Parts: sequence; C-alpha cells; structure tokens
Amino acid sequence: IEIPPNIVIDTPINIYFPVPEVNSNVLDTPWFILILNANSQAEVSVHYIDSRENSSTPVWINASELIKVEANSHLKYLSTYSGDAKTYRFVSTNAQLDKDSSIIYNSLLLDGKFIRSELNVELVGENGFAEINGFSLSEMVNYSEVQQSIGHLKPNCTSRINWRGIGKDEGKTVYRGKIYIAPGAQKSDSIQLFKGLCLSDRAIVDAKPQLEIYADDVRCTHGATVGPPPQELVFYFQARGIDKIRARKLLVSAFVKQVLKEIPFPNVTKLVEPYLGKIYE
Repeated sequence: IEIPPNIVIDTPINIYFPVPEVNSNVLDTPWFILILNANSQAEVSVHYIDSRENSSTPVWINASELIKVEANSHLKYLSTYSGDAKTYRFVSTNAQLDKDSSIIYNSLLLDGKFIRSELNVELVGENGFAEINGFSLSEMVNYSEVQQSIGHLKPNCTSRINWRGIGKDEGKTVYRGKIYIAPGAQKSDSIQLFKGLCLSDRAIVDAKPQLEIYADDVRCTHGATVGPPPQELVFYFQARGIDKIRARKLLVSAFVKQVLKEIPFPNVTKLVEPYLGKIYE
C-alpha cells in the first residue's frame, strides 16, 4: 500500500491475512509493504488470523512487514496476531522514519503455540517520533517472545516503549528491548518500560530492557518489573467484600488496560476481552 504525497486518509485501513482453510500442514508467508510519502497521514490495522475450526494440523506463519514513513508524515499502526494451540507464528517488522515524521506502532500478541515478534524502528531523520505499545499473552505451555529495537540515528528524536506481558499455567513470555543512540544523535529522548505479570507459580516472564548510548547529550530511561498480582491489593479488595478470584480479575484487567488506553484504535478492548476471559478461567 502506498499513500501519495499530501494525502490524509481519514478512514482506517483494515487488512486481514487469514490462514487458508486446508486440512494439511500449512506454511504461510505473507508480505506487507506500507509507504507513506511526504506530508501524508494514515491509520492502518493488520490482522493475522488463524480461525480454522476443528483443525488437527499445525500452521506456521512467517510474516514480514516493511514500513516507510517519509518526511512530515504520520502513521498510526495496529498489528494483531491470534490463533490456537497449533499456530506457530514468526513476524518481522522493519520501519524507517524520515525527518519530522512519526509512527505509533501498536501490537497485540493474543494466542498461539509459539509466537516470535521482531520489530526494528530506525529514526533516520531529525525530529522523528516513534512510540510502541502492546502486550503479549502466553498460557498453557505456549511461548511468546518479543524483540524490539529503536535506533536514534539523527539528533532531536523521541521514542517511547510501553509493553506488558502475561504468563499463565506453564506459559513463557520473553521480552527483549533495546534503545540505540548513535554517535552524534544528540538531544535524543527515550523511555522504555516493561511490566510482566505471572498468574501461576510455573509461568515464566523474562525481561531484559537495554540502552546502548554513544552520545553525551541525551535523556534515556528504561525499567522492568515482573511479579504476581500484589497480595496487598488482593487483600484490600477482600477487606471490602470482593472475593479473591474477582479481585485477581480486576487487577489483571487494570494491568492490561493501562496499555490498551494508549492504543489509538477503537474497539481494541472488545478485541482483547475474549482472550482475557480465558486467562481468568
């Protein structure tokens, strides 16, 4: 998809990649290229869906996304991944931003046997802005891995990462994030934050935020927290007549909605609710 120069798309563009309805092993390799030419704006949502019913065969989805945002252009982007216990998903996204441009990249890794998402954003022009929001969910014995990198290659660029991860049963959720500040990329401003929630003693949430800085006039922070729902908050609810199960549901819902409210797309909460319902069980 290519947006011509000086064009503003007011209506969101929705794109769907469904898994083929076949009764054999599937390797699906979708490619998606999005280009915003100078002085343009758009909202794009891309949904990778495995909605096959009663299928006994696995599917491996190996998707690639290429995003280019030219000078003074602005993109709001949503990418979602959903499947079942037989879905293996690998997604690689590369985005490049020119001067005075911005991207708000949002991603929801909702379900699947194995999910690996790689996102690389390069700020190649001055005054660029990149924001990443989203969360990943891993339950049963599933595995979810997120690799994110934002490269500040020019001065006066800003970036934000706000990510959540949830592990349940024996699921494993892994987060790796890196902010790279190139030599000469002065006045860079970056904040990276990850929060993980373990809903069982066997679940694993593993986080490693990272800063790599080669300039001396920057403001960069990063942090990560991982743990179960705070027992003092559960007790607080119980002291006010709310049982323990209901209290945990409220805390998990609030944990996820902290990041969902940052995603500038309508009906995102409604999209996520069925998957949150499964982790409440």
